[in-house]
Amino acid sequence: MNAYDCGYDCSSQKTCKLPGTACKPINLGEESPINHCVPTPAPGAAIGEPCAQVGDGKWSWDSCAPGGICWPLDPDTLEGTCQPQCGLSDSEACALCVEIAVTNDFITEPIAVCATPCDPLAPACETSEICAPAGGDFICVADGSGDAGALYDPCTAFNECDPGLVCANSTNAPLNCDPEVIGCCVALCDTGLPDCPDALSCQPFYQPGQAPAGLEALGYCRVMP
Repeated sequence: MNAYDCGYDCSSQKTCKLPGTACKPINLGEESPINHCVPTPAPGAAIGEPCAQVGDGKWSWDSCAPGGICWPLDPDTLEGTCQPQCGLSDSEACALCVEIAVTNDFITEPIAVCATPCDPLAPACETSEICAPAGGDFICVADGSGDAGALYDPCTAFNECDPGLVCANSTNAPLNCDPEVIGCCVALCDTGLPDCPDALSCQPFYQPGQAPAGLEALGYCRVMP
């Protein structure tokens, strides 16, 4: 059964009236990603449980039960953890609903998940999580750094750097970073109390007026522009 055969676009879980379907973001070939009624494995994975990317060979979604989204996904295994879905008309309220553009082997899609906001300079995330930037905020997410993620290590995803570091574009990164890679783990800093290694400059992380409340002084260490 193709995902498209399951029904239609959706804006709520109750829109999907066919038993065994859920409203999830899905990529329809060359069209823009939209929420669509798709089949869900029975039983689907609950919030906080392991999950994986699934699909019909053309489009993809995930193995979470209705109301959950598998994120963040490991780019190699396409596995993750079910997070509460938000952004639908009947989604449960959450402290922070973050919309994130996700790219993997199957699909590039915007997803909306409930997240826990955090301060990267004083994080209070779980031991298996890091405080990383996503959707314009800093949120607690699964640590995807593995054995890498140290200062000046290369990175390709937002959650691949150790605590206190952020994956920044290598263009303006320190000379210690490999200019041939897309990203590099650099140190975060407080623009009011700059303390950067290697004589780097603590530059604002956000453009003026765009920082979330409490993160106005957040900066990252880079070569002076």
